Amino acid sequence: MTLLEERMGLDEYIRELREGFQVEEEPTLEFKLTSSTLTRLLQDQELLRRILELLAHDIHFVREQSANLFKNEVLLWRDPDGCFSLRMAIWAADADVFIHDHNAMGVTGCWFGKLLVENYEIKEYVSPERVKLELKEKLVLDPKNTVYIRPQDAGIHLVSLAEGEFAVSLSAYARPIPRGYLRKFDPKTGEISRIYHPTRQQKSWAARLLEILDKS
Repeated sequence: MTLLEERMGLDEYIRELREGFQVEEEPTLEFKLTSSTLTRLLQDQELLRRILELLAHDIHFVREQSANLFKNEVLLWRDPDGCFSLRMAIWAADADVFIHDHNAMGVTGCWFGKLLVENYEIKEYVSPERVKLELKEKLVLDPKNTVYIRPQDAGIHLVSLAEGEFAVSLSAYARPIPRGYLRKFDPKTGEISRIYHPTRQQKSWAARLLEILDKS
């Protein structure tokens, strides 16, 4: 545990989440334990305030967020052994909003405002790069409400601001499936594109450039 997590007051929650995500014999128990801890976290408005103050005023904390996959995402904790991560997202009019999948199971809850969650189902793979999507359900999450997140085809969704100027979500994700990217789905054409982490993309570009330099 670092001083930053202690300053935020996350240490007790992190211990509980780690125990929940290390449950291997019964996945539903894992979700129950995690959801219970996350629900308590969502009731902690002082913690939300401390995190927002860090984002607004602590340049070191802000710099740590520069490599996140989404511009509205805030990484609060990634466990050293990789068993889980805890992430916050701020939803506003110009946030990253698109249909996508995940590489891990998890639980997401509303911490502030109201969130719209749209869950989608793949009805058909037209090709490896194109699908037929169907909207399964729409959920509006009020503060303290949670939903489960499933990996890959089982968890395709869109999260956005339901109303007002801002909403905040808090998510705990299990160990990711080692795929290296998320998929983004075009709702009109069904086209699939890949979203790579910025550092992974840079690594790929650098490797390709080295190949070109070696041939020149």
